[in-house]
Amino acid sequence: MPATALRRLSAAGGIAEVRSGPNRQSLLVVSRQLVLASADTPVEISVALDRTELRAARCSFNQTLAWLLTTLGLGLRFAMAAQVRFGLAPLARLRHALGTMQARREARLGGAWPAEVEPLVSEINALLARNAPALERSRRQAADLAHAIKTPLAVLANEAAALPGTAAQAVSGQVEAMRRQVDRHLARARAAGEAALISARGRPWRRAYRAPGPVQTPFRRPGTAGRSAARPGRRRRRVCAPRNSGR
Repeated sequence: MPATALRRLSAAGGIAEVRSGPNRQSLLVVSRQLVLASADTPVEISVALDRTELRAARCSFNQTLAWLLTTLGLGLRFAMAAQVRFGLAPLARLRHALGTMQARREARLGGAWPAEVEPLVSEINALLARNAPALERSRRQAADLAHAIKTPLAVLANEAAALPGTAAQAVSGQVEAMRRQVDRHLARARAAGEAALISARGRPWRRAYRAPGPVQTPFRRPGTAGRSAARPGRRRRRVCAPRNSGR
């Protein structure tokens, strides 16, 4: 036993010490001398306790305390995990909604949201609303530019046919490459416009994007170099009428 405990027992009105018992066990003995009225000599009274019981009680207390602390720690851990899972569930839902909005090309985030996430959703919708006109204006300008370039490209293609040898092939190849780029940008602008229209109607599941077919160079007769090329995304069939042999 620590010396401080022995001093406390001694201060309580007795002498505390550790002694060996009859079976060589460790005993905690507290002795006190009393003077009786009928006796001239003092009487010493000693109380002993086996220290093995104290050790067993202390060990049992330590085990109980360890189990309690372990249970408390596990409970706190599960509580924190549940709080993170259910507390941050609106953010996971918001991330899923953003992915769905991007896939469907919708204009804003809809649905009911908790009060903690509602300001963030409002800011996202406001940002989308501010950027939508600029994107639409840029898309329209790109489409107008592509339409404006198609007529000069058709003129260049007709003029390239009159060039001699390899020069005609080189110019025609470059004109065809430029025409493919113009057709691609026009197809993207048209697809974006169709997606915006379908999203405004609120029927995103009925979208059906149709890739534009290959653009064929229209048949041109001599002297028609100023006519515009075929509209992108449409196929033209060239029908040749049978010639009348009698004329």
